[in-house]
Amino acid sequence: MKKTVVIQPDGRNLLEILTGQFYELPSFCAGRGTCGKCKVQVKKKDSDKEEVLACQYIPLECCEVEFLQEDREFCIETKVGKEILKEQSLTERKQIVVDIGTTTLAMLLLDEHGKVISSWTGLNPQRKYGADVISRIERANRGQKEELTTCIRETIFIGIRALCEEETISRVVFAGNTTMQHLFAGYSVEGLGSYPFSITQKDLVTGKLAEFYPELPEGLKDTEYVSMPCISAFVGGDIVAGILEVEWQQNLSDRKMEKQKSWLLLDIGTNGEMVLYLDGVYYTASTAAGPVFEGGTICCGIGSVMGAIDHVWEENGEMEYSTIGGELPIGICGTGLIESIATLRKMGILNREGLLIGYSECGYLIAREENGNLIRITQEDVRQFQLAKAAIRCGIEILCKVAKTSVQKLDRIYLAGGFGTKLDVKKSCEVGLLPSVSQSRYKVLGNAALSGCSIYCREEKAKACLKKIQDSSKEVVLALEEEFQKQYLEYLYF
Repeated sequence: MKKTVVIQPDGRNLLEILTGQFYELPSFCAGRGTCGKCKVQVKKKDSDKEEVLACQYIPLECCEVEFLQEDREFCIETKVGKEILKEQSLTERKQIVVDIGTTTLAMLLLDEHGKVISSWTGLNPQRKYGADVISRIERANRGQKEELTTCIRETIFIGIRALCEEETISRVVFAGNTTMQHLFAGYSVEGLGSYPFSITQKDLVTGKLAEFYPELPEGLKDTEYVSMPCISAFVGGDIVAGILEVEWQQNLSDRKMEKQKSWLLLDIGTNGEMVLYLDGVYYTASTAAGPVFEGGTICCGIGSVMGAIDHVWEENGEMEYSTIGGELPIGICGTGLIESIATLRKMGILNREGLLIGYSECGYLIAREENGNLIRITQEDVRQFQLAKAAIRCGIEILCKVAKTSVQKLDRIYLAGGFGTKLDVKKSCEVGLLPSVSQSRYKVLGNAALSGCSIYCREEKAKACLKKIQDSSKEVVLALEEEFQKQYLEYLYF
């Protein structure tokens, strides 16, 4: 059922009023009025309902606000390669690992051996301040840092209590990109907002959870917290944890990292983070893919919720699709967008330059919602995808150039994160998002951040390994590379 609330005017726009009262509204553009995702219906006294953008509408009198989208359950991937234990462990040395994603939150409860007991997932409440880290840094530096910190701490604590109830937890391990970790800890993010970029806290941090939650229940008062180390302003603890997972997967018990093979680790999301390992060095980079893969800046885009179109294919000359949960379609999520574009290319409807041939501004129809609304791919959607995929591919090629190698020479390409888990590698290669190499060289890791944190919880040598990863890393600032602009333009094409 759609939600309706009554709002009193106070001089602020509707988005600020609603978020201030803890109502969730997507705001991928951080309130600039460009993404169109914060639409609501407003009814003033003695007037008809009016559809407005909440971020652009300043109410002058008391009004009713109706949310246009029903609350939907997000489908967040938390699997770390092992099944969740069916029976609860009785040990008191349980630990919790937390992945603070820009869009989603994921947590696991582990027993003393690092085995998964249960999981919890949720949405990052900071979404209402903007879809990407740049937007949130701007909002924090404009005086809203405390709000950003408070809301993420509150939501994470809800997850912690849902997992442990009244039990004793010995440790909570946090990982996220550098901005997410800084905002959770309450650090300044001023240095993250402009070049040359500086980090308030780069190394692994330990302390008492009570530093963040002064009124902890008895069972959590002695709980330790660990915050994963970061590499740079835009390559954070989640990627470091992912590297740790890759190392353990390769069974390097002696930890002689200089002897391992070459590989590439990709975490594609709002922020496209990547690591190339070769000859003992971790070449790291981050590129702004934007909220395209989370459903932002896309006409009918939506997150990975029930009813989102997640797979698309051609059958007998027609476009077919499936939705998450098998429900009626309500929009297109990131994987659905990639597969729609791949299918349009296959059907000859989308040319190499990214032009929809023979279609108007309304775009190409994919499906219809139950209420008759059209779910479609527009020309602007294609352009937004081109910008995002060019940023990812260009980042990969620049890393290879700096490391003096090529994608074809890499032994393995790892895909991390929930988005990577559901990615169709073949179609992603067809549209130029991923390099066209043998499918056997790709390996899906699942949530590598959670996996890496879990390794830290059970392996004594993990701490030393994290330090070596940090010391052996080399940051590559893509925008400063001479070839970046030229290659970026080349990868806009299909």
